[in-house]
Amino acid sequence: MLVELILILILLGHIGQGWKDGLIHTTGRVVGAVIGFIIARSWSISISFIFAILLPSGWARFVAFIVIFVVVNRLIGWAFKLADGVFKILSILPFVKSINGLLGAILGFLEGIIILGGIIWIVRNFDLIASLKAMLDSSVVAGAISRAFDLILGAVL
Repeated sequence: MLVELILILILLGHIGQGWKDGLIHTTGRVVGAVIGFIIARSWSISISFIFAILLPSGWARFVAFIVIFVVVNRLIGWAFKLADGVFKILSILPFVKSINGLLGAILGFLEGIIILGGIIWIVRNFDLIASLKAMLDSSVVAGAISRAFDLILGAVL
């Protein structure tokens, strides 16, 4: 039950952040999250040897995954944030700001699915914390997020 509540609150947080940041900035975060996940999934094993000196192999792969994901996500997000600055000029037009917020909230939900789905994927595939894996495996919300995440990645790949 606690896992369900935490996952729902995180999704709501992403929706609120999307509303606040608007369409373009949130689009950048979504694109960054998808591309970051794909690149991190592909390269984390190859790069994990750097961290394997100090960490067990599962944790080294996890750290490599996170480092790659964050770097790619931030670079792409930064580029979109610059584009968002140009769009802010148009927000003086009536209703543009509200539509920007609404579309940003929708994409914020999508971003939350991608981020949480990626975390669930990591927990299930890296065998780091067995008790957390068991909690996520028994969670209805985590299952729904995982299925939506698989659909999104399936559509992209």
